[in-house]
Amino acid sequence: MKKEPFTEYKLDFEGITSKEELHDYLKEQLKLPDYYGRNLDALYDCLMEMPLCMISLYHLEALDCLGDYALSFAETLEEASTQNLRILMIYVTDDEKNGEEMP
Repeated sequence: MKKEPFTEYKLDFEGITSKEELHDYLKEQLKLPDYYGRNLDALYDCLMEMPLCMISLYHLEALDCLGDYALSFAETLEEASTQNLRILMIYVTDDEKNGEEMP
């Protein structure tokens, strides 16, 4: 059996203040395709195509400035990670960051 390559992504949302910044950041960090539509439906579709990976989420609470969109974003991530079993989604809290180097 051939082993699938594993990629780790560390996403730090500190400093993101708009939906546009969020989607620009996601496109760059997750290496999303050029046709990525910069919305939550497009994000979900791209996440469903992701190969084996771990996505660590830092400072998710920083997205509170986006209001309801932040909750919809978190729900999109959660749904994608339950449907695409090749994605391991890790929510990192301040307690868990001790000694860990940020991206």
